[in-house]
Formats: sequence, C-alpha cells, structure tokens
Amino acid sequence: MKNILFLVTGMSPQIYNEQTSRIDFETMDKICEALDVDVGDLFTYVPNEPLEEEK
Repeated sequence: MKNILFLVTGMSPQIYNEQTSRIDFETMDKICEALDVDVGDLFTYVPNEPLEEEK
C-alpha cells in the first residue's frame, strides 16, 4: 500500500514511517483522494498527557 500511495501521490515515504511532525492540507488532500476516504478516516485525536506542573 505504501508504494502505491507513493506512486499515486508522489509523496515522500517519510510520512509513513512516523518521521514527520506535521502534515499540510495539500498532502492530506492527496492521501484522501488516492484512498477515496475522508480526513476523519485517517486520523484519531489522542490528547497529550498533562505536564507534571499541570497536575
């Protein structure tokens, strides 16, 4: 799947290996279009742990 997505979108494989810290709207659009899904199908919100001083 990774190779197919790379071929269809032209995106760097770094995005698949947790080597990126952010993703822009154009990239999300390419992924959604290539996979025929919505953004909500790709992401799950997981809140950060509170900092020690916030506890």
